[in-house]
Amino acid sequence: MRRPSPYRNQFPLLLAIVTLSASLIAFQVALMQLLSITQWHHFAYMVISIALLGFGVSGTILSLYRKKLLSHFYPFFPLFILLSLLSIPGVVYLSQLPALRFDSYLLFTGPRHLPRLWLLYLLYLFPFFWGALSLGMVFAKFPQNIGKLYFSNLLGSGVGGLIILPIMNIFLPQQIPAILALIGVAGCAPFITKNFQRGWLFLLLGILYVSMWIAVVPPISYSQFKGIHKTLLLPDARIQYEKNSPYGFIQVVSSPVLRYAPGLSLSFTDSLPIEEMVFLNGEALGPLLSYKQPVSRNIFHFTTEALPYLLSSRINPLILQAGTGSGIVRALVFRSPKVTAVEPNSALVRLLRGKLAPLCDSLWWHPSLSIVSQSPRSFLLRDTTHYDLIEVPIVGAFGGTVGLRALQEQYLLTVESYIDMWNRLAPDGVLSVSCWLD
Repeated sequence: MRRPSPYRNQFPLLLAIVTLSASLIAFQVALMQLLSITQWHHFAYMVISIALLGFGVSGTILSLYRKKLLSHFYPFFPLFILLSLLSIPGVVYLSQLPALRFDSYLLFTGPRHLPRLWLLYLLYLFPFFWGALSLGMVFAKFPQNIGKLYFSNLLGSGVGGLIILPIMNIFLPQQIPAILALIGVAGCAPFITKNFQRGWLFLLLGILYVSMWIAVVPPISYSQFKGIHKTLLLPDARIQYEKNSPYGFIQVVSSPVLRYAPGLSLSFTDSLPIEEMVFLNGEALGPLLSYKQPVSRNIFHFTTEALPYLLSSRINPLILQAGTGSGIVRALVFRSPKVTAVEPNSALVRLLRGKLAPLCDSLWWHPSLSIVSQSPRSFLLRDTTHYDLIEVPIVGAFGGTVGLRALQEQYLLTVESYIDMWNRLAPDGVLSVSCWLD
């Protein structure tokens, strides 16, 4: 080991702090998304508490063993950084193993899954503990340069919050932890090689380890109560397409027995078409409708949501949270000359107008359709047009909104939202709200 004079060359140390801080912040966001996919978004909130606990435990360790840690700063600091970064993909993989994986719905049915939740909490704690211990050692070792060191820490945290956005657009959720570890290891390379005679060997082993997780994409283990888990149990079900983004993880699933027609009348006697289903973070978002097929078009005459169109013709309906376009197809089937669709998930809209367009007969390029990628509440406040029909997406879920589903936010169903929708209705306009019955 080569021990340089303290803080003579600042750049390698500052770069290591920046990249380590960026990787830790970005890992928090990636972990939130992964928990939202495998479980529900409620458990994503615990990621912040895990990170804070890791920083708190590291502060306690540093206060108890300050002299010993600082006296061995040069071997311990790069070691702790590598432990933090290389454990990021490892703990994610371990958390997906059947022996360690917990299911949030089963926490209340028996004692088996509660210890798994504690173990999962402990696993996710490791990257933040080792990373925070490294940062704490630097601050304690060089107090005379705390300004630059703390600035590097804050700069890295800000950079981490920014770089995770393009990373989410490029890589799958299960690949992102390894990508973040690779970025961190690359940023720490100058400091490690400067202070260790065999630093390049450790770096090479670390890069090979991380590259393995990138090349061999580990599968996602969904909760058995997630919609996509049940759908993949259907005969010959398979995932046709996957696309990740900051708006969520989009997957398209097909099966020869997959059909979707909520609210369909018992008087419908025709056969139901086979359709692909789109999932967002493991929950059904809607089908990809081949609206040009006569069978697909005929279905919309036999659903409960067709009532506003049967009462009167609609000139300019507004479809809020259009999803995959069921409300759009319904409006076009009933010959509405102008349809406005509001869908906040711009990544979904790009897919429906791009790679998924052949599966829905290029519905989202229809000349009568106007698309707005914006929050419905924001759109209602900004827009000045009056509509003869405002359609709200189906409220609830098949089987009822119990358990964690009862805790989901519904910003379109607030008093203020209804007032905004009422103000956008024409004098003879109709507000259509459909919901599942428990």
